[in-house]
This record gives sequence, structure tokens and C-alpha cells, in this order.
Amino acid sequence: MPITPGERRENARIAALTRSAKEPSGTAMTAKARQTFWDSFERSHECNVCPRVDIDQSLPAAERQRQAAAARAAHYSRIARNARIAATVARAAKAPDAAL
Repeated sequence: MPITPGERRENARIAALTRSAKEPSGTAMTAKARQTFWDSFERSHECNVCPRVDIDQSLPAAERQRQAAAARAAHYSRIARNARIAATVARAAKAPDAAL
């Protein structure tokens, strides 16, 4: 018999709480994913806000790290810009029409 959406939510909640109870902290649970994301900038990063970034692996380590840091800064700058635009659009949508 298929489970209902409510049962699925309850099972997911139990699983999440069980995992959380076994980990030393919330950040420890996501450390591997965060490190993988961070490292992606040194290899080949692409996401829904960035164009593809490929850093030449034959460059010296210091130069690869410098380029990766610049790619990360650009990534977070794009996110901040998109958030500002979204907030402006949301404010405009909520504001009473000035033409009335």
C-alpha cells in the first residue's frame, strides 16, 4: 500500500532527527557538501547563477587558489545582486500604485 504525503513527511522528519541526534553539530552534517562546493571553484564550477568556470590545472597552486577565490567572490556577488533585484521587485509589487 502506498504511503500518504503526511506519512512521507513524518518518516523524513524522524530520519532527519535521528541523523541530527548522531552528529556532533549541524555544521558537521554538511561539512563534506560545503567542502565539495568550495573545492568546485578550483576545478570546474557551474551553477544556475554562474557561467562555467574552468581553472587550468597546470597553473601553480597559488594561482589556482587566487582564481578560485575570485570565482567564489563573483558567485556570491551575483547572488547578492539577484537578491537585491528580487527585493526591489517585491517592494514594487507591494507598493500602492502611485498613479492613482
